[in-house]
Amino acid sequence: KTKQLLLTFTLVGTIALKVDAQSIPNGNFEAWTAITYEIPQNYVWTSNSDAYRKNLPFPVLKSMDAFHGNYSVQMTTQIANGDSLPGIFVNVDPKNGDPSTWNGGFAYSQKPSGLRGYYKSAIASPDTGFVMAFFYKGGVNIGQYGFYFYGTHNTYTPFSFTFNPALPQNPDTVIFGAGSSNFNSNMRNGSMLKLDSLSFTGVTSQ
Repeated sequence: KTKQLLLTFTLVGTIALKVDAQSIPNGNFEAWTAITYEIPQNYVWTSNSDAYRKNLPFPVLKSMDAFHGNYSVQMTTQIANGDSLPGIFVNVDPKNGDPSTWNGGFAYSQKPSGLRGYYKSAIASPDTGFVMAFFYKGGVNIGQYGFYFYGTHNTYTPFSFTFNPALPQNPDTVIFGAGSSNFNSNMRNGSMLKLDSLSFTGVTSQ
């Protein structure tokens, strides 16, 4: 038993010495890589963070091709090296893929009747881009809406969606987001959705 223990310690010591003798890349942490990307203000999560981890191009970008003002948001689905990632932004941190478990969002007490805005797109069939608006009252979902975009539109095109069924009461919170593709087998590389001048309809305050 003593010989077995000595052999074990000897082997462990030998392995440790071999590891210590090897050079760990940047083991002194003197070299750093800096990377930056922008996200729309107040939207706490975009798929850019996943793109960085997967070594994919950033799918959510600030575009100078605007309908109004100086900028719009451009989302492009990236598929490469076995990874698929739509361009998505949302005003909560989606810790998992099930929106029914999300919480937080913008404080909002108006009762809108719909959503309008302007878009450009280059979405390959059968892929679809989307916008979503989930309304809550006291932590309970009182209205969940998703609208979809298809095809190619090279010039800014107006859209107006009606919330159906209508919100039953004024909310206190809204979760809002958009994406260039849905998370399903219909995702197509390069599907692009560009949005600008989004607003709720039927309300006095945005």
